[in-house]
Amino acid sequence: MSTVKTHSYDVIVIGAGHNGLVAAATLARAGKRVLLLERSQQMGGAMATAEISPGYRVSTAAHMIDALPPRLERQLRLKKYGLRYGKQPLLTMALNRDGKHLTLPAGNKPMEGLSASDGEAYIRFARQREGLARLLSHAMAQRAGDNLGHSLQRLIWRAAFMRHVAIGELTQFAPARLGDILDREFESPLLKGALALDALIGQAEGPYEPGTALQLLHKTSQRQGGARQRVPLGGLGALAEALCGAILARGGEIRPGVEVSKIIVHGGHAAGVETASGEKITAAQVLSCIDARTTMLDLVGAACLDTGLAKSFRQIRHRGATAKINLALDGLPTIAGLAPALAGSRFLIVPSLKELDEACLAFRRGGLTTEPPMEVHLPSVNDATLAPDGQHVISIIVQYVPHDVTGGWNTAHEKLVQNVVQTLTLYMPDIASRIVAGEVLTPPDIEMKYSLTQGDWHHGVLDMARLLTLKPAALMEGYGSTIPGLYLGGAAAMAGGISGSAGEAAARAMLKGRA
Repeated sequence: MSTVKTHSYDVIVIGAGHNGLVAAATLARAGKRVLLLERSQQMGGAMATAEISPGYRVSTAAHMIDALPPRLERQLRLKKYGLRYGKQPLLTMALNRDGKHLTLPAGNKPMEGLSASDGEAYIRFARQREGLARLLSHAMAQRAGDNLGHSLQRLIWRAAFMRHVAIGELTQFAPARLGDILDREFESPLLKGALALDALIGQAEGPYEPGTALQLLHKTSQRQGGARQRVPLGGLGALAEALCGAILARGGEIRPGVEVSKIIVHGGHAAGVETASGEKITAAQVLSCIDARTTMLDLVGAACLDTGLAKSFRQIRHRGATAKINLALDGLPTIAGLAPALAGSRFLIVPSLKELDEACLAFRRGGLTTEPPMEVHLPSVNDATLAPDGQHVISIIVQYVPHDVTGGWNTAHEKLVQNVVQTLTLYMPDIASRIVAGEVLTPPDIEMKYSLTQGDWHHGVLDMARLLTLKPAALMEGYGSTIPGLYLGGAAAMAGGISGSAGEAAARAMLKGRA
């Protein structure tokens, strides 16, 4: 027999991933009575730190904060609740097999190690990218219009009033193929591959697909305003713990291990939730930070939606494209041409656009490439608490790994590991001999462990229409769901990495009483 809690909450937040935690903390800070419900026992979703072998701890899924705004950290007082970073800034380096690595500078600073022509081209390109990314930032802050055409029109008009940004640049850049732009601008294969991988990591699109240039602008826009990639001491789980501290300190309530089975809609208005155990909890408003299709079709139900809207949610495509491999090492691997002090950098492994494109083609066929593109980090270099003295952990995101692999994962699992280790050996010759233990998460593993459909970080394919309209489905408006009192604040509402932008923006829209 179900029980009904009296109306004791202003807002129920569903899902304690990074967006749900940020949303709940923002609402609690504003004085709202907040209840945060999470189906698993672990707060943070894919933002977790766990032991992969006795004494070895690592960020098991996501492994760095992508663009959490410093402003938000200050507002939520996350430092007070334990959030700390290493002393060394996190550099991004494109590893080269000959040891002549490239360090990708922030913003439009000069880059060392390039030819004179590429050096000049990089500064021009970075300035153009930064200017166009500011346009996208404005659109994301204000929410775009009802359709792709209106969104493009707004961006174009805004460009007319911004210095150093021409309308022609925007209309040519946004729908273009990123690979074509990089081929036109640069000579260095390593630079082109690194810029493309940096823009597309976690996405299912290849560098020569239309609209991928816009994805570069989107990634650049996230890293403006002082936001940048960082790794907390203690791993990504430390950010989840700090956000939980911020929620609880403001009187918010957190309930792990509670699965929501239904969003209650009464009189056309969201009125609370029903849990899998049959408990009904009422609230004035509901904010869902899980994926939009699950929220609207499974928790609300198509019967509460008009036919067109229900169809648009069914058409949301999920396509995970990455695997995660975590390894315990008995010592620091040697990287040719790199000082040990820089071993804690963020490494991009992709020799060229050609290799990146070939990996994507294999991915589309359901296969695995022999030299996969990777984002690699050794967090224990700057955080000795993650491994025993003198030993290390390495965290690897493998790009273009299909959810449904040809022949099934029972046979492909070992091939994936072999491909990754053999590729790493090209840059770290002694890596194989240093492996003590490991953990492998394929896209199906990520889906099961972190409730991410198809292992998709972004809660839906990041095509051009979604990036410009900033909506998970057609016929939607802002962060509202067309059902009064129900808001969407997951990654589908504003695509991004570990930034919390969608959760914060949805919470603020809720506080202002608008969609």
